[in-house]
Amino acid sequence: MMPNSSHAHAGSQVSLASRAAQCRTWNALRVHQVAAGRARAAQMTLEERRAFGHAAFSAFSARFRAVQGLPPLSAAAAQRYLTPHDVRRLGLPLAPITPPLAETIHRAWCAGQLLPVSAWLGDESPADPDDLWSAAARTPCTP
Repeated sequence: MMPNSSHAHAGSQVSLASRAAQCRTWNALRVHQVAAGRARAAQMTLEERRAFGHAAFSAFSARFRAVQGLPPLSAAAAQRYLTPHDVRRLGLPLAPITPPLAETIHRAWCAGQLLPVSAWLGDESPADPDDLWSAAARTPCTP
C-alpha cells in the first residue's frame, strides 16, 4: 500500500515550519551568532580569513565614508558596497541631495572619480571628459 502523499506533504510542511521557527530563534540570539561565526572561522584557512576581514573592512569603510559625503577608498568599493541611496552630505546645511545627483556621484565613484560630494555642490560639477557618468551613460555600475 502506498503512503498517502498528502499526509507526507503535510508532515514536511510542519517540519519546515518548525525548522524555520528554530532558525529565526537562533538568528535573534547574539550568543548563537557569535558561536556560529567562530565555528565557521575555525573551518577557514588563514587566507580565507584575511579575505573576509578585508571585505568586511572595505564594506564598512565605503558606507561610513559615503554617509559623510566622502568618496570610498576605491572604485571597486563603490561598485561592490554602495548604492546611490548611500550618498549623503552629512554636516552640511539640511538641503538633501537629489536622487539624480546621488546617482551621478555614485556613477562617478564607480568610474574612479573619487571626489567628495561637496565637489558636485558648487556652480560647476567636476569635468566628465570620457562621458563616464553623464546623463547619457545611465547604466548601473557593476563590479
